[in-house]
Amino acid sequence: MCDDSRKRDRNGIAANHISLQEISAIVKPFNRQSVKVLEKAGFSYEGRRTLSDEEEYDTFAAARAIWIRPEKEEKGWKR
Repeated sequence: MCDDSRKRDRNGIAANHISLQEISAIVKPFNRQSVKVLEKAGFSYEGRRTLSDEEEYDTFAAARAIWIRPEKEEKGWKR
């Protein structure tokens, strides 16, 4: 089990030091549970694509402003 400081480092501080502007995800169209997780995490549906395996996938993306967590203040998260 992780203590709070290690969770915060893994989920927040490291994200402040990478230069990605967007994160993309692909899921099989029938995988509704994964789609729900992505939507809850702030990902937006971008469309359906056929990849090199000749299978169709739904694509999702989240902009940096959605997935990066601000630094913690004493009384909650900054906005």
